[in-house]
Amino acid sequence: MVLGVIILSLVKVPQAVPVAHADKFEHLLAYAAMMYWWGMLRPGRKWFWALCLCAMGLGLEFLQQFAPGRFMEWRDAVANLVGVGIGWTLAVLPSGLLLRRLDRQFRN
Repeated sequence: MVLGVIILSLVKVPQAVPVAHADKFEHLLAYAAMMYWWGMLRPGRKWFWALCLCAMGLGLEFLQQFAPGRFMEWRDAVANLVGVGIGWTLAVLPSGLLLRRLDRQFRN
């Protein structure tokens, strides 16, 4: 997921959904999914993953100004950070135990 987001953030990709600001939802969803995944996979290190993903989201937005056909946009950075917050919330709620429950089910 992380590698996919890095690549898609730095190459020019045609807008898949021709709806205004749909890319903000894509940013939010991608960062929420990554934070939720890492929060479930390594629950004791949620702060570490949140900081890493926030730095990645801000850093990639900054790097976009140097990528051909891309540009830095502060609203994308905000969507990235909000996505991390949503993923964090999902990881600390009972939904954050999903991987453990599935693992127990498949081991039995």
